[in-house]
Amino acid sequence: MVSAIGEAIREGKEVEISFGVGRLFGRRQHATFLMESQYLPDGVSMKSASTSHPFSCPSKLHSAHS
Repeated sequence: MVSAIGEAIREGKEVEISFGVGRLFGRRQHATFLMESQYLPDGVSMKSASTSHPFSCPSKLHSAHS
């Protein structure tokens, strides 16, 4: 599964995969993982998958589910 995800991102495909505790985003050969806000420690202010998207055009992402 990890190999297939890496290959899709390497080919330039846009992916978004939910892992329950966060989401993996891939676009233009870059990948990032954002935690869901309920799993962030108290007092930590950072982007979360619940409120943010790491790329500028979230409507263009295609969801991929395992």
